[in-house]
Amino acid sequence: MGWAGAACNAAAAPANGSPYVVQAYQSEGQSRLTCRRGKTEYRPTRRAADDYDGASDMSLENWHNRMHKHFAALAGQRAACGGGIFALEHGLQGDEIQTLETEVRASLKVRSPSDAFWLPWVVYATEVGYKYDGEEYWQTFEQTTPGWATCRAKPREWLRDRFVGFHKTYKGMRPSGRWASKFSIIAWPIQHAVLPGYLQYHLAKLLYELRFDFTARLLSDPDSLGHYIHAESGRSVQRLQEFAEEHTLVGTIAAALLLSGSELASVSLLPVTLKRLITDLAGC
Repeated sequence: MGWAGAACNAAAAPANGSPYVVQAYQSEGQSRLTCRRGKTEYRPTRRAADDYDGASDMSLENWHNRMHKHFAALAGQRAACGGGIFALEHGLQGDEIQTLETEVRASLKVRSPSDAFWLPWVVYATEVGYKYDGEEYWQTFEQTTPGWATCRAKPREWLRDRFVGFHKTYKGMRPSGRWASKFSIIAWPIQHAVLPGYLQYHLAKLLYELRFDFTARLLSDPDSLGHYIHAESGRSVQRLQEFAEEHTLVGTIAAALLLSGSELASVSLLPVTLKRLITDLAGC
């Protein structure tokens, strides 16, 4: 599924007839999740009960449970309009992000990444993707995550599989397109970062170049604004052109930036995530 699926209002899913249902339940003391679309059901494996080794997992268990509740609720809200979610929509801010990152790194001193409490790793990898400068994702990841390269067999593939699990469990976005096919692992955390740092610069530059073209009517319609930005994105880098294909998403972000101080409803992102993007874009 591409990025376009994210463009929807955060309306609560109807009690009956929803095309996508997330249900949490308890089994043997472990939080479990069932997701249904029509007659198809996805259920995570029972590794959670077998993979727990006590104190070394306690912090990540707490983070995992918190993130599970958050993403399950968000998936339910987006279900009514068939929209997906980004891992960057984790809802954490400032010190909380730093605390999660510190505890993820600390966990590697005790054990390899756990199949039981994997959501903190998805958020952690997405935050690395948010800082991505367009060059070396894995070099940065390994430099900032001591012990990662040798923590388990094929750690990169393990992380990719956790993002696939995020896609299946919470209806997270799935990378698509030529770039995603060429970089099939890093495409996951970078796409889930929505607009990484190096793309923020290029988008801000493009908006500046187009600043005299934006009319009040265009700014009032994120989808039309996104179409226009996409049509003019050929002057920028290829990755921004690909991002701009998601018209409503890029239009929403651009309008929120250009109309700073206005009350613009987030039609495609968690409000706190949109606010973070706008703040960072304004600093470019």
